[in-house]
Amino acid sequence: MVRGKHTKGKFCVFLAGLLLLFLMGNQPRVGALNFATLTRVRITQSQKFVRLKFLFKGHLPPRSGAIHNGKTLVVLFPGAKAVTTKKLVPGKGSLVKEVRVRNVSTGVEVKIFLDTSQIEYVKFQIPHPPQVMLNLRRSKRLIKKVFEPPREKPIPVAKKMPPVKPAKKEEKKIEKATTETKPSKKKEQPPQKVSPTKAVQLQASTVSPLPPASDQETQALFASAKSAWDEKKYEKAAALFQKVLGKSPRTREGEMSAFYWARARYFLEKSRHKRTLEVADAYEDILKKYPTAPWALQALWDLAEQYTTLTFYNQAINVYQRIIKEFPGTQDAEKALFMIGRLQLTKRAFKAAENTFRKYLEQFPKGKYVRDASYFLGDALYYQGETREAIELYQSAMKHWPQATSTDLQTLENMAALFEKKGDRDRALDLLFLALNLTSSKENASELMYRIAELYRKEGRFKEALKVYSNILAQYPKSHMAAQSIIAMAALSESHPGIKYEGFQFGIDPYEFPLQAYASLLKNQKDPFVIKKALLGEGRLLLKQDPEKAIGVLTRLIREYPDTVEAQKASPLLGKAFYATIAKYFKKKKYRTCIRFYHQFRKAGLGDNPKLTMLIATCYLKLKNTALAEKTLNTLQKQQIPPALRPSYDYSKILLARSKGDMNTVLKNALDFLGRYPKSKKRPTVLAALQQAIVTLESKKTAPMITSSIKRLLAVTHSAPEKKVASRIFTAHIRYLNAQGNGKESVSLIQWHLDKYPASPNKYALYRLLGDTYFQEGQLALAEKAYLKSLKGKFSKARQGYTLYRIGVCRMKLKKYREANAAFGLAEKLLDRIAKPLPPEVAWLSRQVRLERAELLFREGRKKEALTAFQDFAKTTPKGNQKDWALYRLAELYGQQRNLKGVSKTFDTLEAQSSDPFWKRNAEDIKTSLDWFAKHAKEFNDTQGETNQ
Repeated sequence: MVRGKHTKGKFCVFLAGLLLLFLMGNQPRVGALNFATLTRVRITQSQKFVRLKFLFKGHLPPRSGAIHNGKTLVVLFPGAKAVTTKKLVPGKGSLVKEVRVRNVSTGVEVKIFLDTSQIEYVKFQIPHPPQVMLNLRRSKRLIKKVFEPPREKPIPVAKKMPPVKPAKKEEKKIEKATTETKPSKKKEQPPQKVSPTKAVQLQASTVSPLPPASDQETQALFASAKSAWDEKKYEKAAALFQKVLGKSPRTREGEMSAFYWARARYFLEKSRHKRTLEVADAYEDILKKYPTAPWALQALWDLAEQYTTLTFYNQAINVYQRIIKEFPGTQDAEKALFMIGRLQLTKRAFKAAENTFRKYLEQFPKGKYVRDASYFLGDALYYQGETREAIELYQSAMKHWPQATSTDLQTLENMAALFEKKGDRDRALDLLFLALNLTSSKENASELMYRIAELYRKEGRFKEALKVYSNILAQYPKSHMAAQSIIAMAALSESHPGIKYEGFQFGIDPYEFPLQAYASLLKNQKDPFVIKKALLGEGRLLLKQDPEKAIGVLTRLIREYPDTVEAQKASPLLGKAFYATIAKYFKKKKYRTCIRFYHQFRKAGLGDNPKLTMLIATCYLKLKNTALAEKTLNTLQKQQIPPALRPSYDYSKILLARSKGDMNTVLKNALDFLGRYPKSKKRPTVLAALQQAIVTLESKKTAPMITSSIKRLLAVTHSAPEKKVASRIFTAHIRYLNAQGNGKESVSLIQWHLDKYPASPNKYALYRLLGDTYFQEGQLALAEKAYLKSLKGKFSKARQGYTLYRIGVCRMKLKKYREANAAFGLAEKLLDRIAKPLPPEVAWLSRQVRLERAELLFREGRKKEALTAFQDFAKTTPKGNQKDWALYRLAELYGQQRNLKGVSKTFDTLEAQSSDPFWKRNAEDIKTSLDWFAKHAKEFNDTQGETNQ
């Protein structure tokens, strides 16, 4: 972080915010917005070379760093996220053994495991497309050969190189120190009062005499090399200094040439923006060989800077610690201690950085870097979560140094993030507004405005948020935050529609027309980050309005940006879009269209959707494609069926079994369904399917299994409508048993029901049904008792009349004529109370009661009364079996009276009116007999008379 100075024009504005800062509490930090996403890591390798390519979507990370520790290389990408977290294993024999990627709190961490610690690498970035490339190879360490006579070609360097200014002050100090021929005899001063120049003199006074001078030829060669150095021709200077080293490595000029050769290489690599370990190894070697040289301090600074650029932070920290140890109390020691803290902060060793900065403030309370050390100490506490102390430290630093700088801007942003995370958004807003007034960067201003708008949105102050978003679009229309604002406004329109605010002054209002705003972004933007967000927002919005169009948008997002966070969010939305589209066509009964979209869903590889699979199985059932329906249901069974979907699955199994004609399975599954799901809306349909299965199975004469099923059915029905259906099924089965002549099982089943459910409201109907069964079996006494019990129920007059009729018939057959006559009389009175005209069934029953009463008179031997009753009945009764029987009885009564004329007339009427072949045949036979009897009546009478005599 660069701590530059800010313009003085906004100094007063900054002071105005100090009063607010003294009242602030603590707050944990909220991370910055992530604009970079690591999507893929590729490895290209050869025998001696490995290239790692990190591909990003959106922007490159704001900064990157690396930590090299032994055989492990850790590359950090702060402010980024990783979609892929795969472990990569290169081929056999590679320099890289393994690569691991993981998301951390501050960004992405990549660990590269090497086969040796002697690895050098060059890192560079390519902005289009956004990627970071890392080249690794084994270090050659050629610097050791510099001090030997040159036997090979010189090290190749670039032909063209931009000039780099050397540090003139350090050069003058080094030259001054090397020109002294006698060691200094000054006493050592206290460490805190020693200046850098005196430190060099002190270092020179403690060493042995300078090396001897070289010959004139070597001195001339050194002078030409020094001249090339002064002219900043570092490539030429390096070659000449190398020649001096080859001729006189042990002389004064050889010693200086070793230093200048290393510095020339240092400046060459710096100008090319390409650092290697060769220069670092060169400095290490010359410092080891000449530890007390006057230029040793400068060599240490160069070496530390080289290690820092290479992101070898541990090695750089070791060099800084050596400076502190060898030059205690000096300004160089102060700066080295400060730089150690900076490197510890960079490598995310926050606790170590905290200790270092505390030590610096304790040792150098009035040092040059006190202000920055205070801020960095706050940063170290900030990243450790020590929010209260961090805020206090920030406030204290700003109180003692009120002048506005870029450090203060970063501090304000950090404090705002702390208060935001704590929930005190009002204070966070005040801090962001103060930072907005201080900043002069357009990019930073747009980011601060966007953060302010986001805080307004989180607080529910949507009008203010929309206004700030629109201001970003008006002031910074081409910035990245402008596109972000369009997406935020469109998303706000989706979540909170109907907000009235001061609308747009130009173009399309993203809040009022979010779909048009998304379309405009997708048309004009080339930034992948914006395109991903726009596609996701458009797909989410279309999901509510037109799911079929949402399928196309979300499919494009997943296809073009497969390994991104947005693609992961789009996958469930795409599944919902497919389900909504299929459900829409399902309501329209377009089942084939539903199946077509389902095949697209499966092709997209969105995983399993049991709800959707269930819907498609229903479509196959509707199309009567039992094979595919069964296959789909089996697929669903292999999946993990949610509990909410289990009733639909079981219901579909019932429908499938019914379509296949497997009524045994229908019966079993229907009973299971009724027992498991007492509140399902499908119960009436299931009861209907069960009733159909029972009727079908009854036709196949499987009564015992049906009897046990009906017993279970009565136990699983609850509501009154269901009990009516169950009772209807029960009654139908009893009648089926009676029709099959299985009266014993019928009686047993009815008695079981009466014993199992004594308080059943249907018990009187069951008593009547039991009476019918006994009557059919010929057990008239038991039938009479059952009928009498059923009379306690509340039935219609017709039903009660029928029961009384049956009671009368039982008594008549039991020869209880008086009780039978009473029963028939009650039945006739009850039926006469029914409003006219009578229904056909009731009219038939009324006539039957009259007929039975006439029959009762006939059986009692009351011939005259019976004759009158049958005559009246025959006159008032229409054609049918009842009238046929009455005529037959009349003919019988006429015959008993020897009234052949009446008998003949009655049988003529019976033959003419009856439609039953039985009665017609009998009438013809009897009529023939009567004719024969009439012809031979005289002979019959004479014979009868002789017999009597």
